[in-house]
Amino acid sequence: MDKLFIIISAVLLLCAIYLLVRFLRLKRQLRSFSKTIKSRTDNDSREPLKVGDFDKDIMELAVEINRQFDKQNKQLNEASHDKEKMQCIVSGISHDFRTPLTSSLGYLQMLEKSGEIRSESGREHLRIATEKNRYLKKLSDDFFDVSKLSFSKNRERLIEELDLSSMVEESLLHYYDRINERGLKTEFNIEPGVILNSERLDVERIIENIFSNASKYSATFIKVSLKGKTLKVANDCIDRNDFDQTRVFEPFYRGNSRSETGSGLGLFLVKSLADDLDFEVGVKCVENVYEIFVKFDR
Repeated sequence: MDKLFIIISAVLLLCAIYLLVRFLRLKRQLRSFSKTIKSRTDNDSREPLKVGDFDKDIMELAVEINRQFDKQNKQLNEASHDKEKMQCIVSGISHDFRTPLTSSLGYLQMLEKSGEIRSESGREHLRIATEKNRYLKKLSDDFFDVSKLSFSKNRERLIEELDLSSMVEESLLHYYDRINERGLKTEFNIEPGVILNSERLDVERIIENIFSNASKYSATFIKVSLKGKTLKVANDCIDRNDFDQTRVFEPFYRGNSRSETGSGLGLFLVKSLADDLDFEVGVKCVENVYEIFVKFDR
């Protein structure tokens, strides 16, 4: 009886040791799988799962996961190829669309300066045609910028030291004639010598689009403030309570305004570029005064 008990105990001990070894090997294999999957996810690695335990179920699992990896890689390669093709198409269409617009706008401006059209109605028709051409040119530029931005989220950036104060002042000069023509009151408070390390073209576009928006929709005044690396542009609105401040950064949103033509993409581009550069952008509203702010340094 004692001998039988010893044999059964020994068998059970061996079974327990075997199961423990199998359990530890299974855990080690699963840790290896987890490490490989994390490496593929975080580091864009193409390393396949490797099996160290010739267990049928483990091997079938590894084969199936590797098959899914291969399928995913194929889909990613196809998507990347399609993205490159679409980018080429968008660039080509944009070039073909904007070139004749630019040319026709040039001819219209030459005709306007020549003074050959002497009748009042003729000059008015020329003015309308020129304005519509400028609108189409701006619209095509905005659509191209949105398309380019969506295709180039991970593009390499040319980071350089920028004089933010000078960039704001230069952009204000660009829009000064438009602001002056509309008889808007202005208040500028630009801190000198503000330096920013970022990409010039994107920062310029952010500033210009904010000023363009203010010059279009301001009723009586525009206030511009640059303090440190925070730019604030405030204006009252033409149509009282026209804009929903929760939607001003949505594409194509223009409230109910019909006073100015626009694509509704200006502030959407500002938000997209700011997010891409890790800037903070927002809007504040007090009664009928809207203030767009950009913090170029979080």
